[in-house]
Amino acid sequence: MGLFDRLRDQLDQVLARATVPPTPREVAAQLEQSLIDTKVGLDDLRRAAELSRGAPPMAAEAHTAGLLARAGRLYDRATRGDER
Repeated sequence: MGLFDRLRDQLDQVLARATVPPTPREVAAQLEQSLIDTKVGLDDLRRAAELSRGAPPMAAEAHTAGLLARAGRLYDRATRGDER
């Protein structure tokens, strides 16, 4: 175990002793936020799957979709060596 490993372990121990454990209410709030984040992430994944299957982008997604399409074309040209 090196010097920095020992230092990191000591810092972790100091922080663990100085940290007050969360209250049940705080734990519940953290779990609720995690659940919300997970739901939003799943919605994003579903939408990405729809787009990858050819669904048209919504108005709010159109600008980003255009940028991604252009980046894809530039990447294809760069990897094929096309100079169009």
